[in-house]
Amino acid sequence: MTVSDVREAFFQGEFERALALADTVPVDDEATRYELTLLRARTLIRLDQADRAVELLRAHSFSESGLDASTTAQMLLGAAYIRLGQLDRALTLLRDALQHAGDVHPTIRAELMLNLGIASFRLNDFSEASRALGEVPPDADIVHARALEYVGWIAWAEGDYPSAARAFHDTLVALRASTHADRYVEAWALYGLTMLAPELLLVSDWAVLEQWLRRFDWSVSGVAQVRFWTLIASALMYEALGDVRAAREAARRAEELGADPGYRVVAFCRLAATFRAIGEHEAHAEFLGRARSAYDALNVRDLPTDLRLVPLYLAEESVSGGDVDAAAALLVRYREVVAPSAQPSARELERWSAMADSIEARIRLARCDEQGAIPLFASAFQTFSTQQYRRRAAALALSLARLTGKKRYERYAEDALREVAPRYWMARELAELRGAGAPALTPTESEILALVVRGRTYKEIAAKRDVSWKTVGNHVQALFRKFGVRSRAELAAEALRLRIVSVEPRRNAS
Repeated sequence: MTVSDVREAFFQGEFERALALADTVPVDDEATRYELTLLRARTLIRLDQADRAVELLRAHSFSESGLDASTTAQMLLGAAYIRLGQLDRALTLLRDALQHAGDVHPTIRAELMLNLGIASFRLNDFSEASRALGEVPPDADIVHARALEYVGWIAWAEGDYPSAARAFHDTLVALRASTHADRYVEAWALYGLTMLAPELLLVSDWAVLEQWLRRFDWSVSGVAQVRFWTLIASALMYEALGDVRAAREAARRAEELGADPGYRVVAFCRLAATFRAIGEHEAHAEFLGRARSAYDALNVRDLPTDLRLVPLYLAEESVSGGDVDAAAALLVRYREVVAPSAQPSARELERWSAMADSIEARIRLARCDEQGAIPLFASAFQTFSTQQYRRRAAALALSLARLTGKKRYERYAEDALREVAPRYWMARELAELRGAGAPALTPTESEILALVVRGRTYKEIAAKRDVSWKTVGNHVQALFRKFGVRSRAELAAEALRLRIVSVEPRRNAS
C-alpha cells in the first residue's frame, strides 16, 4: 500500500478504509510521515474522533515540513478543537494560521476559511460565519460543498427556511459535481432539505429529493440518527401527497431504527397521526398507547437536543385522541422541565413556543374555552406563517377559519395547500370548510347541542328543559352518531368547527 491508496480512499469518502490502509503503508521518509499523519488526522476528524486527531497532531512537529504541511496541521488542529467544542481555542489557531497563509495552496486557504466559518457559526456569530464561508471559491470542490452546507445551517438558525432549503439543495448539486465524496456532508444536507420539505410544502421538489434519498447508501456507519429523521420527514411528505401507505411504511422503518425510547415515541406518534388523518381511531389509539409506554421509559431531563420536543409530540396526539388531561400534563412538563434546560437559537425558540401554544389552544378548545383558544391559535399562526412553516401554519389557519369565520385564514390555507393531494387531511378539511353543510338537526337537538358546547352537564341541561338526564343522554348519543364523534368534547369541537354554535364572549354587566 502507498500514500496514494490512502488518499484515494479518503477522497472517495471511505474513511474507515483510509484509516486501516494508513497503518499498512511503510514510512521511508519524512515526507511520507507528514502526509500520512495529516491524512490520519483528517480521517479521525471526519469519523468524530477529534480527541485522537489532537493526540496525533500534537505528537508530531511540522516545523520542518514546509508551509503547506505546517499550515494544514495547524488548521486540522483547529478543526479538531471545533469538534471538541473548544471554539475559542480553535479560532485562535485558525486565525494565526490564516495570518501566515498568504503563499499556501489555494485549497488549503479555502479549507481554512471553511473552518473559520464553522467555528464562528458554532459561536452564533452568523455574520462572521457568512463572511468566511463566502470566501470559499466555487472551484474548491468538496470544500465548497461543505461551505454550502453551513450556509444552509446559518439560514436555518436565522429562521430563513426557504434560503436554508436552497443552500442544502445547492450542496447536493455541488456534491454530485465534486471529484471527492463525503457521506456526512451528503447525509446532513439530505437531512436538512428533507426536514424542511414537508414544513415548506415543497411538493413539486419532492420527486427529485426522493431520488437522492433512495440513492444514498444509508448502511454506512455514522448516519443512523440522520436516517431516522429523514424517514419521519418523508412520512409527513408522503401524507401530503396522499400516499398513506408510503407514509406508514416510512414511519414504521423509523420505528425500527429507534433503539432509544425517545425516538420510538416520535415514530409511534407519527404512526398514530397517520392513522388519525384517515379516521382509523382504533389504530390511532393503539400507537398512541405505544408512544406513551415508550415515553414512560424516558428521563425527560436528559433528552438529547433532537428529542427536546418529544413531550409536545405526545401531547399533540394525546389531545387529538381525547385525553386532554394527559396532554395538559405533558405540556406542563415540557414548559417547566424540558424547555428551561434547552438552548435553541432565537428562531427555534419562537417555533417551539408556538408549537406549545398551539397545543394549549387545542386543550382549551376541547374544554370549550373557545375565547381562550383563539388568541393562542392566532399567535402560533403568526409565528409559523412568518417563518414560512407552511404546513403547521395551514393547520392553524384552518382552525382559525372555523372558529372566527375570517376569510383571510381560509385564503392562507388555500394558498399553502394548492399543491397537496386532495386526499391529504388538510385538503379535505379545507374543502369541507368551503362547502360542507352541517347534519340536519331537530330543534331539540340544536338546543341541547348549544348547551353541550357551553359546557353544561346532563343534569343542568335536563333541569333547563324539564326532562330526565337520561333523555338528555339519548339526545347526545344521537348527536354523536350524526357528527361521527365519540365524546362531548369532540362534539363541541365539531359544532364549533362547522360554526353551528358559537360561544359569545362574556361582557361586563355594566
